[in-house]
Amino acid sequence: EGPRFHVGRVRIVELDDEGTEIEPLGGRRQLREQISVQPGEWFSRTTIARDLLAVTRTYRDRGYAKVEIQPQTDLDMTRRTVAVVIQIVRGPLVRIERIQIRGNAKTRDLVLRREIVIIEGDLYDQTLVETSKARVQALGFFETVDVSEEEGATPNTLVLNFEVAEKATGTFQV
Repeated sequence: EGPRFHVGRVRIVELDDEGTEIEPLGGRRQLREQISVQPGEWFSRTTIARDLLAVTRTYRDRGYAKVEIQPQTDLDMTRRTVAVVIQIVRGPLVRIERIQIRGNAKTRDLVLRREIVIIEGDLYDQTLVETSKARVQALGFFETVDVSEEEGATPNTLVLNFEVAEKATGTFQV
């Protein structure tokens, strides 16, 4: 396995398109509070990955669907520490161009669309997309509900695809 390392310094750095450091969305303090890794603790890639998901959600909930977050590590072999730098590139604000529903043969689109809480033209919001998926699943008409994203007509738009598989209805067995 090799030697264990402690976490050294933890930094959050956001870069603009030119590579210049800028103030992170919501400020460094707010983002740092989402990172549970503290200096002096044992280094764990799993913990850092979980923390990165929280930071990613913060950006995606505010319309930055194409945010890129990369952890960078710098090992100090003599002290057995790892300095962690979380590098963020925000990207452009992204809007929902279109919401497509596929796989519903018996259930009308209107039934599904009234459960989808994000609207075409809105800024992308990961929490609203996940809430919409849960609401469609909660109808009880579908075996599976999958949501995928694809590029829209312009670079700053996304198409949301809700793909459903209907359950067998109207059957009776004795």
